[in-house]
Amino acid sequence: MHSSTSNSKSSGARARRQRACLLIFLGTFALACAFSRFLQSCVPAKHAWRIEPGELAPPTEEPTFLAYRGGTVDHYVYYADIGGAVSSARSADILILGNSHAGLGLDAAELRRFRTDTGLRIYNLCFNLNERAEFARVVMQRHALRPEVALVNADYFFSEGMSAAAVKITREGQWRAVMNWAEKIAGHAVSRRLHRWLPYFDWAARVTGDGLVYRSATDGAWLVVKGPHDDRPLQRPALDDAQPSPEEIRYAERFQNDLAAHGTALVLTWVPYPGGSQHRAEILAEALGVPFLRGAESGLRLRDYSHLTPHSAATFTRALLEQLITLDQIKPLLAGDTP
Repeated sequence: MHSSTSNSKSSGARARRQRACLLIFLGTFALACAFSRFLQSCVPAKHAWRIEPGELAPPTEEPTFLAYRGGTVDHYVYYADIGGAVSSARSADILILGNSHAGLGLDAAELRRFRTDTGLRIYNLCFNLNERAEFARVVMQRHALRPEVALVNADYFFSEGMSAAAVKITREGQWRAVMNWAEKIAGHAVSRRLHRWLPYFDWAARVTGDGLVYRSATDGAWLVVKGPHDDRPLQRPALDDAQPSPEEIRYAERFQNDLAAHGTALVLTWVPYPGGSQHRAEILAEALGVPFLRGAESGLRLRDYSHLTPHSAATFTRALLEQLITLDQIKPLLAGDTP
């Protein structure tokens, strides 16, 4: 009897503690919400303490998908062919390949104006995480992407290495890629709703680099919602005499041959940033015997330490497309003379 009574008392005490913990949690949550409301009344809206309905949503009504939020998402989309993005890339006449310098440095509006003016379909298949050629090659082979022209940002692009995320994705395969994508989409949806009530510290995103980028499912354009927005001049090195390594040239030749086997011509460019070398990219183009497009070369500015501002991206892209349209590789496309 004594043992039974003790157990009953112990169970009752445990239940009271659990109720107390629940009440403490609910009280803390309520206080956090109330404090968030107070901050909203004290702090100007420009500081983004609270996410209003629609904020952190895609900045356009066209079909888009989440590309980056605290980590890559578009790697999963393109590897697993989620949401129709790959079908749009497959129908492109010109496929843009490269890293985030080209992803942000080739202006979406100018690329779309080029499509309207010429009728040529151009798709931006650049990846973040400083991704190089190997993952692009995997995606192109996996989904039979065979454009007429591959426009490559030759910024240390030609290498067998992949980012840690790309290695993980290719190792784990289709099913796990879809699952990881779904988890990231769910987390983003919950975050958007949660921050309507709890503070959203925009300055933290600047410190951690936790930006938010969507992509157009139609042409792959990068649509930045949250990210660096400084405005500083682009300083080029006084002496630029860097050379591509023999290993890079050999890999580029293999990449070029793989493209040529499917009727794709290679064209190189280099989107300017302080840590790279245009001279090195030009030497690589000469070694491969392919055209090199310079784009605009002066008066450019940066949104952070290495990516062009939107205005500079438009200036650079406009000049690059004016050069692109004069190439022998493009003229047959404009005349409708394609296989």
